[in-house]
Amino acid sequence: MLQAQIQTPLTVSTSGHSARGEGDLARKRFEIAQWVTHGDLDQARQQAQWALDLHPDSPDILVIHALVCEIQHDWDAAAQSLSRLVEIQQPWVSEHTWHHLIRVQRCQGQWRGALKTAYQALQQFPASATINQEFDLLCSETLNEA
Repeated sequence: MLQAQIQTPLTVSTSGHSARGEGDLARKRFEIAQWVTHGDLDQARQQAQWALDLHPDSPDILVIHALVCEIQHDWDAAAQSLSRLVEIQQPWVSEHTWHHLIRVQRCQGQWRGALKTAYQALQQFPASATINQEFDLLCSETLNEA
């Protein structure tokens, strides 16, 4: 289960970032993923946080930090990394990034925020079955709250 979660293909767009050091950051992302695969979530989290402190705008590091936080159910930290990733990837945010952010916002109980995020995602991916499913679920849940 952990391995499947960590291999979720959050696409990393590095437009606007220097090519220098990106290989090192991609290797760091892989290294952290290996800690998760081996079940050492504390080490993975520590390494992800350390890398994020050094490279707060690295898409590779933001992705792995968000995934480790999701696995540990630290929704606030995951949302923060995913929100920053969305800012960096604009206007080419990946479908997977949107989906993870929507799911994290739902886990935080932020139904209206997740609905707004799903709406934004649908502007970019109107044919996405995953995003449409999330949007429909959030619409029904939001209506039930009213």
